[in-house]
Amino acid sequence: MKSKIILVSLALFVIVALFFVWIFFSSDKKMAFVRIDKVFNEFAMSKELKQDLEKTLLARQNVLDSLQAVWRAVEIGNSPKIKDYVEREFYQKRQLFQEQNEALTNKYDKQIWERLNQYTKEYSTKNNIDFLFTMGAETGLLYGKNSYDVSDELIQYINQNYEGK
Repeated sequence: MKSKIILVSLALFVIVALFFVWIFFSSDKKMAFVRIDKVFNEFAMSKELKQDLEKTLLARQNVLDSLQAVWRAVEIGNSPKIKDYVEREFYQKRQLFQEQNEALTNKYDKQIWERLNQYTKEYSTKNNIDFLFTMGAETGLLYGKNSYDVSDELIQYINQNYEGK
């Protein structure tokens, strides 16, 4: 019984592998790849949201710095209740800001990826690309000749669409 399962699994693996080899080497398929980290970082929406995030993080850090200054000031010559209150306020605010920063980062990343996916599909369709691979930290391709790299064209396309040109 186990040998049949192994044999069937091996056969399915070979069939799937042959299918991908056929697709990859088929001459009538147009393939390209993008350096996804480059596309993500040079996308105008990414740059805008990164600036917004940095402004928010800086404002929150300023609040924490102010609270910390107050905390240090009340340490000298004030009652333990006041010191404890300011200390507790500082740590609660810091925890809240950390959670809000993470949530905002995740929200912005989700918005960027949704828009990137939309523009990538449009770009691929308009340019008759059958397979568009990614290269980067999470790669769908281990090697690609530079002649197949369409990252710059995709960046130009997504930024034009994003900016409404």
